[in-house]
Amino acid sequence: MLKLRFFLLGCWIILPILSISQPLSPQAKFSILTCDPGAEVYALHGHSALRVQDQRTNLDMVCNWGVFDPGDSQLEFAISFAKGKMDYLLEIQSFSDFIYLYQVEERAVRELELALSIPQKKSLWESIQENNLPKNRAYRYDFFFNNCATIIRDRIANVIADSVKWYQHSQAGSVSFRSLIDENLYVQPWSDFGIDFSLGAKTDHLVSNSELMFLPLKMEEIMSKSVIGNRSLVTSDRVILDFPFKRENPSLTQTVSFLFWIILFIGAGILFLKWDLVAKLFDGIFFTILGLGGIVILFLWFGTEHTTTDENYNVLWANPIHFIIPVFLAFKKWRNRFGKLFLALSIFYFLFVLFWYFLPQELNSAARPIILTIGLRYYYWFRRTKSHAVST
Repeated sequence: MLKLRFFLLGCWIILPILSISQPLSPQAKFSILTCDPGAEVYALHGHSALRVQDQRTNLDMVCNWGVFDPGDSQLEFAISFAKGKMDYLLEIQSFSDFIYLYQVEERAVRELELALSIPQKKSLWESIQENNLPKNRAYRYDFFFNNCATIIRDRIANVIADSVKWYQHSQAGSVSFRSLIDENLYVQPWSDFGIDFSLGAKTDHLVSNSELMFLPLKMEEIMSKSVIGNRSLVTSDRVILDFPFKRENPSLTQTVSFLFWIILFIGAGILFLKWDLVAKLFDGIFFTILGLGGIVILFLWFGTEHTTTDENYNVLWANPIHFIIPVFLAFKKWRNRFGKLFLALSIFYFLFVLFWYFLPQELNSAARPIILTIGLRYYYWFRRTKSHAVST
């Protein structure tokens, strides 16, 4: 029994290598598979893969660039992900194995068959063979610039060269990376806020037609309407799995804004209390969390290989300097010396919200009540230091 298991494992590893090492016949077909978004945050934007069929050799396989290497432990994976050192892999799967997952998850899958010439098919096949060598299978993943969709886009573009006339999508040059991912992230408000919090100003530049294809569904639309020579780039399209696209809007209580507005009301309510202990407790927790958020931003900015987490203006309100505020509040002598600083910071954060739409980065709107809370809390301590000065 043990020998049989090793034999089956060996077949699972070796058969894809053997199938991809053989030459294709002129009748071979290449097609793009587009999978609808799933429920998990990593699947919210859908998935793309490349299918290769050759009836003469009974070949029906899928080139899947969406498989990641988890490393030796979950901790190693988490650290690699945080540092922007995520290595993804090309995995060769049978078509039936690939499609099974989406059938279980009830996610629609569509297919675009490409109108490639025999030399173009040969060139694309050879590039896949080269990519499938053990030394070449891994690649450094980048959500916007090097993912399952962009790799397919680039490989197809390389083999069809200048003969293609790409369909110009209506959103090209008019939307940003951030706006595009927000189209799918709205169903998970906390993920949406966390991603907006982590990404810098670079994600707010307007995307080109080619850059738009980092999203599988956008690539599907552009590919389906593009022309190669005097014919369509796509010879046929069909639905392989047909499931309704399910998206449920989150309830009000599930949103980030709901919690942050409650925090604002609590922070405003404390303005009318004269209990320094309550104020110190609230502000100690509040400013410590903001300081931790600032450390995360600076780590992503300077300590990782992420290409879109630098120049992050969220650091203006989630700042490590907030860490020292609870120290000032704990000692009356120190606190009373910084009354004017508290007033200046209060004015700054109120103006920050007032000039929200003039900022060089599109910040998540849920942050506004938190920023107003910062302004109110600094005003509270300015008022307390002022009243103390008058009483003395």
